[in-house]
Amino acid sequence: MIFSILLLVNFMSVKKSKTKIIYIAGTGHCGSTLIDLIMGAAPEVFTTGECSFYNIYTDNVIYNKTVSNYKCTCGKRFLKCEFWRNVRAKLPKIKIKKVYSVSQNIKIALSILLNKDFAKLQDQSDVLFEKIFLEASSRKPKINFILDSSKDPRRLFVLLHNPKLEIYPVFLIREAAAVANSYNKKNRVTEHGLKRKNYFVTLIKWLLINFFINRLIKNNSKTIKIHYNNFCLDPVGHVHNFNHNFNINIPPDFVKAVNQEINHNIDGSYIRFRKLDKIMYDNHWETHLNPIKKLISKPFNLLFKK
Repeated sequence: MIFSILLLVNFMSVKKSKTKIIYIAGTGHCGSTLIDLIMGAAPEVFTTGECSFYNIYTDNVIYNKTVSNYKCTCGKRFLKCEFWRNVRAKLPKIKIKKVYSVSQNIKIALSILLNKDFAKLQDQSDVLFEKIFLEASSRKPKINFILDSSKDPRRLFVLLHNPKLEIYPVFLIREAAAVANSYNKKNRVTEHGLKRKNYFVTLIKWLLINFFINRLIKNNSKTIKIHYNNFCLDPVGHVHNFNHNFNINIPPDFVKAVNQEINHNIDGSYIRFRKLDKIMYDNHWETHLNPIKKLISKPFNLLFKK
């Protein structure tokens, strides 16, 4: 009788446990894919890339690109990847939020600004993460976290309000000028079929995204903040901090570990398809900026220094 009660209590506690999610928040072109891959080298972390793209990948929808046929980081087309095929086989048709209406954007902004839940938005990310966790456990038996590098503060807002998830935000900040310049590069159009962005509009977008992320994680004790340039200058020290903060074990030779890992990321930078060589701070973008752009973008970086 006592044994049966203990089993019931244990079963109930397992059922009530929340799925732990490390969520990388930031702007586009902030270096999230690199951080994602390095964290994913830990046996306790399974990285999924940008999960906000899940429906776009499953439905093979053209999104901000000239082609679809999306590829998983393992090298196979998403729809033919064994890992994602197994995940989808265990799932009903679910909806993961990627596109937001004007009214939803306004409600989320007001909710974050006034610290009230005007939006009341939910999607089925908890269902997706649960199935990912089950499938990932067969590949990584020590898994404790799923990593989502979607970056979008709106998705962070939705995930933080999901009672079935325990969110560990990573606020990743890259210099405003570096991000704006990256969106502005000519080869962005020729290589990937994407549109160039207005430099000054991108600066404002950088400001708004980081502002709302900063508001969301202001009183969240689980948050860590990283400046991308600092990470590149001292990757070993930052990896040590990741291990300490999340109680994970990224190997000391994490570059080799990343290259040996078979990941199944959805979307992200093209570095996920390449071998990682070494980590270094790339400031080549500074040579492409004229003095006026440099002057205007400089004050932006002072806003999120602490």
